[in-house]
Amino acid sequence: MANIQPAAVRKKANPDGSLNADEREALLDRVRGYERAAAERVEKLRVRLARAEDFAATLRTRLGQDPPGVSS
Repeated sequence: MANIQPAAVRKKANPDGSLNADEREALLDRVRGYERAAAERVEKLRVRLARAEDFAATLRTRLGQDPPGVSS
């Protein structure tokens, strides 16, 4: 498999394609930041989903209906 690197990495890479320690650590910190932001977004979406599911359950109860896929 070819060693494909994003443009930002290629620009910072040494001629042999390697990064020095400071450049590597800076890129790793950047990726860690992306991961943290993604994890925070996932958690916020889980909260919104739980609220939506609760709301749907409340509506079904008020309407006297079974959830989809459940027959009486």
